[in-house]
Amino acid sequence: MPEVEPGLPKLVHVPEMIPSPIWGISGFRLLPTATWRAIRAQEVDRAGGACEVCGRAQSKGLICHEVWDHRIGEGQGIATLAALRMQCRPCDEVTHYGLAESRGRGARARARLAQLNGMGPEMASAVIEVMYERHATLSSVRRWTVRIAPSLAERHPDLRAIEQVVEG
Repeated sequence: MPEVEPGLPKLVHVPEMIPSPIWGISGFRLLPTATWRAIRAQEVDRAGGACEVCGRAQSKGLICHEVWDHRIGEGQGIATLAALRMQCRPCDEVTHYGLAESRGRGARARARLAQLNGMGPEMASAVIEVMYERHATLSSVRRWTVRIAPSLAERHPDLRAIEQVVEG
């Protein structure tokens, strides 16, 4: 799970807002389809065919989510692919709340966020507001170095192909 902002309670799951300059940089988008499918298959096995957020077991439809850690230091950002996490579609909508909202599914994703974290709608809205503020801060950084966490690169060496420097 991404680092939670100060002032928020410890949460089970939160929206993850990708900084605008590095939208589209992911193993899913940049690796050959066969390579990504092999990685995903290994991760489905590792997760036991269940959503790693809510625990729901399902034989099909799990999404291999890329968990990124975004840090800012000395005028540049560092985006580290820290982990891969299997998610069911409802949990994935929470993760990609901004996308869900743009597609008219924001209310459903907000309700799922509240359910997963045992909170009311007001607190869910407050969490989303904080995550949008974090997105704005991260998106203001124009230079990003994209890295893969060593433990993840050891398990899936092909992911190293997405490491790069982005000038946005």
